[in-house]
Amino acid sequence: MLEVADILRLHGAAYRAGFGDRLRPSQLRALRDIEACRTAFFGGYLKKCDRCGRWRAPTRINSTGC
Repeated sequence: MLEVADILRLHGAAYRAGFGDRLRPSQLRALRDIEACRTAFFGGYLKKCDRCGRWRAPTRINSTGC
């Protein structure tokens, strides 16, 4: 499913280039934070199996949502 963050990651730079001078710093910060949502930028976590107690493989890192 496509998320707003996906759209901003694809087109955010062009949007800021065209309209960034009209946006407040708080609005620019919000756009950057949305783009970074669910990426390693905000950190992540590993899940531990409830049955066996093992941690999921390191390739399966779950990003923190916003």
